[in-house]
Formats: sequence, structure tokens, C-alpha cells
Amino acid sequence: MLPTMKSSDDIRALNHWDAFPRTAQEIVRGKEQGLHHGLQLTVFHHGQCRLNAALGDRVPGEPLTADTLLLWRSAGKPLTTLLIAQCVEAGWVSWDTNLGRDLRFLQSTVWAGYTLRQVMTHQAGLHEVDVAWSHAMESGTNPETVFQSIAPPTGWDPRNDAAYSAQAAWWLVSCWIERLTGQPFVERMRRSLLEPLGLHDTWVGGMPESIYINYGSRIGRIYAGFPPPIRMHPTWNTALACAEVRPGGNTWSAASGLARLYEALRIGEVPGIGPVVLSGLRSRQRWGLVDQTFRAPIEMGLGFILQPLDGDPETIAYTYGRHASRETFGHGGSQCASAWCDPVHGLSVAWVANGMPGEVRHQKRAKALNAAIYEDLGLVSRSEFQ
Repeated sequence: MLPTMKSSDDIRALNHWDAFPRTAQEIVRGKEQGLHHGLQLTVFHHGQCRLNAALGDRVPGEPLTADTLLLWRSAGKPLTTLLIAQCVEAGWVSWDTNLGRDLRFLQSTVWAGYTLRQVMTHQAGLHEVDVAWSHAMESGTNPETVFQSIAPPTGWDPRNDAAYSAQAAWWLVSCWIERLTGQPFVERMRRSLLEPLGLHDTWVGGMPESIYINYGSRIGRIYAGFPPPIRMHPTWNTALACAEVRPGGNTWSAASGLARLYEALRIGEVPGIGPVVLSGLRSRQRWGLVDQTFRAPIEMGLGFILQPLDGDPETIAYTYGRHASRETFGHGGSQCASAWCDPVHGLSVAWVANGMPGEVRHQKRAKALNAAIYEDLGLVSRSEFQ
């Protein structure tokens, strides 16, 4: 049974930072270094919520709380992954269905012959589409036209090449979901996944202005920190930003929402998805390939980033630190967030910061935080502390 946290009393009862001293120290250190003003963290361990709390400020002088909604960027991608997985479970599509079968605007392009699996493992050569696609979205033009004028890089082989696509790939998946279900993406997301999971305050874009206004100070403020000093982000702090539908990078939620999602994955209770499809999501689909976006050997499931079997996780971006088991799966959010499940240790974890300090400083913050969580839970021996 998926754990629930409904009342403010529940949240206060789980605000036990004294049980997470190393983790708290890292968060405070990050604030002192100008990486963020505040950070939320939720930890489930073998089904028990051990922590659901925040440290620092929403804005200077105003405390960040555990129920503040913050921007998760790409850490929200697994929500769209689960929505297309429901379509696979229903038999409407398979991971090896060609894109051109249902997405007619791709039928005259090379992508027509690429598969859903290759999109989910970032092997469809869509990374070079991202910039043009984003410009189309911002200008209000139909982004479908972008795919008529751009092709994968010359010589691209979807069997042997890989490059992470931040936005365009997941937009294609959202279009596919709409074609298969006959429902707008935002409506399908809420009715088929978020509401059944009890994630009423999680949004993958599409937040109505009236709800944005009603949330008031529960909507967090997002800060840019690269180059220093930390300052209010010029783009993300508006009702329009919360409403924009970008399945690849515009999820707003508290840490508890994403942690509960991974707890649902850990115990195998995701609505509309059976055990075979669920286990396939975290099975190793891509390994031994250097990701041309990250310039590192990122290993992938279907829409999830996996802890590497080979290589040092301390040197590979958006993995889960030196203590995570090789069965760990999840997804990071650019310069701000990490959410993951380590089934070997019975862990479901999500944390999000309100500061984006640049990749180098964020990766250092992420590795330190992830390691500290394991250490505070007593899951590693003292001899393993660095």
C-alpha cells in the first residue's frame, strides 16, 4: 500500500533533521556557498517515511517548507514515461513501434522508421532538434514543422549512437500519448496517473492561473546561480511558466510527490501498469555507449537513468553517488534535483533545490547529498565514508 502524507501534522512529525546531520550539513553548506537558498528532501526507507522536510529559505527571510512546489526540470520526465508505459500495457503501442505509424508529421522524415524504444533511450538523434523546437514553442509556431527541416546528425546510427534530448524527445512522446488516448496530454496525465497516485499538487505544466493564484506562497521561487551570485531566475517565476506544457522539463511538485512516485515504483503499485512492463522500465536497455550530450557513458532503462555497472558514478553526471546499488534507477533535473529508487536498500528518495548553480557545482552538491543520505541512514560502514 502506497504511504500517504495528508496533514500538516504528518509533515511536522517527519521534520527530523537531527537524524540526518550529514545531509543537513551539506544543505547548509550549499546555501552558504550560494548554490541555493533552500532545499527539500523526502526519504522513504522500506516503506517508512523517515524524512519529509526543507531547510533554508523560499525567498531570503521566508522559510522554505516541505509543501512548497518547486521546479523539477528533467526529474519529472519519468511521469511522461509512465504515461506511455500505460499505453504499452494496454496494447496500443509497443516499445518497438515505429514513430511514423501514429505521428503523421514524421512520416516524410527519417524519424518515421525510428522506434519508441530508441526515443526512450535517447538514441533517436533528437538532441539537435531541441534548440529549434524550443524556439518554435516560444514563438507560438507549430513545433511539428521543426521536424520537417532537421534530420539526425550525418551518419547517425540509432543502434550505436546516443545523445540525451532535453525536450524534443519527450514532446514527441506526449504527442504519441494524445494520439493513442484521444485526450490532451495534461488531462490524461492528471486523470490516469497523478490523481490515482494521490499526487494532487504535482503538475507537468498545465497549471491553471486560478490554481497558481490560490497556491500563493506555496509556489516556490527559482534562482539562477551561474555565473554567481545567486539571483532570481528571469524566466521561471511566473504563472505562465507553470502553465507551459513541456513534458521534458516543466514539472512542479514538492519533494514528497516525486518520492511517493518512486515508492510506488519500488512496491510495484503504479496504476495501469503491470509487473512485466514496470520491470522493463528499469531494465538495462543502453550501456557501453558514450552519450554525446553528457560526454560520458550514461546507462539507460526506458526513460530512466541507471546507476552504472561500469565506471565511477562519482565522475558520471546525474547518477546517484558512490553508495547507491547498481540496481538504482531514477532521473535528475538540470542543476536542481534528483529523484531515485534503490531497491536493494529499500530507498525512495527525492530532493530539489531552488538554486541552479551551474553543472559543475550542482554535480558536486548532488554527489555529496546522495552520499550523506546513505550515511545518515546507517546503510554504509564508517570505513566507507570519505
